Amino acid sequence: SGSYRVAPRLSLSSTITVDRIAEELGATQELRAELLLDDDGKGAIGALAKRTGAPGTSWTGGRAWLRVPIAYGFGASAEVEVAVPDEPGDRGPVWPWGLVGLRYVPFRFIEAAAAFEASSSPEHDYSFGGVLRLSGAWGST
Repeated sequence: SGSYRVAPRLSLSSTITVDRIAEELGATQELRAELLLDDDGKGAIGALAKRTGAPGTSWTGGRAWLRVPIAYGFGASAEVEVAVPDEPGDRGPVWPWGLVGLRYVPFRFIEAAAAFEASSSPEHDYSFGGVLRLSGAWGST
């Protein structure tokens, strides 16, 4: 893997892996770009292109995301991903996934978040889900 800061707020990175699965070789390649929307990195827009080649599950896809601070410790995010399998079978030629979320940080050491996702995959024609998370941290910084 490698990364390069093109500008103070723009980063490019790439990752290449080679995997051995059931005595067969597979590989994954990723190219990622992220632009920070503020000096603190609380807001960002990004994109990722990915190719996964594994025995029986090869696909090419892309992901885009947006993370924005709102006000008073609130922030919102959205992500969308599309995967196009080499051999789609009976699950359709494209597998989409999307997520929207809301985050609240009332104090530096406490975070509450909620998100909702929808997707289609080789295992499911469609899937909906949600998550609520409350997390905290302690210690010196």
